[in-house]
Amino acid sequence: MRPAALLLFAPTLLAAQTLDGGLLDPAWFGPAAHFKAIPRQGFEWVRPGLVLQDRTLRIQPWDSPAWLGRAREGRDRVFVGDQKAGLLDGLADGLQKGLAGIARVSRTEGDVLVEGRVVDAAGESPDAQFSGVVSLTFDLKLVDAVSGDLLAAFHHTLVGEGEHEAMARYGPWCADLGRRLAAAGGVAAPGPRPARPALDLAATLDRLEALRRDGVLTEEAFQALQTKARALAAGK
Repeated sequence: MRPAALLLFAPTLLAAQTLDGGLLDPAWFGPAAHFKAIPRQGFEWVRPGLVLQDRTLRIQPWDSPAWLGRAREGRDRVFVGDQKAGLLDGLADGLQKGLAGIARVSRTEGDVLVEGRVVDAAGESPDAQFSGVVSLTFDLKLVDAVSGDLLAAFHHTLVGEGEHEAMARYGPWCADLGRRLAAAGGVAAPGPRPARPALDLAATLDRLEALRRDGVLTEEAFQALQTKARALAAGK
């Protein structure tokens, strides 16, 4: 490529490579997400018109850490391992509190999958006189269990003087996330419903079968979502 042409593409290439210093990888979320930076909230994208009223968010086990930052030492990995259960519990409790009945939150069922992963962390040094600054950076996304469509995407970093202070910020962040998701649905303007895109029923049924086989969906949830998918395909 000629140097002049490369200069034209440079801003796009730079933006794609350096979101949050390279810790935010858009590929994990898919092409639908167009992130914007939110003060004190990190980066986020919410599907326009998203309404979660009467839906159920299912908290999924998180993916293995991606470690997108610099090479981390054993203590950093131990820090993440120690928080594994707390990240799921805090997310479930915080979302339930923030949604305030707009939608349900469950660990066993739901038509909206809440998926997450840690992308970087810096834990305490056990032999340091002071704990020092600790950080944990993570991704979250909401995915429609039937269609597989991305509904919302979030990227955030917790920072504190020591692990306890950093993680103490997690619950309030999750609760605020629930409130913002509830508000997103609350401001949806009524109006004529847009035509639904044709649903690929065969592909959707295959996806639901895979989720049931992997233990993501219970038999009851599988049957309910299968019925819903058939109704959508029939235009009901």
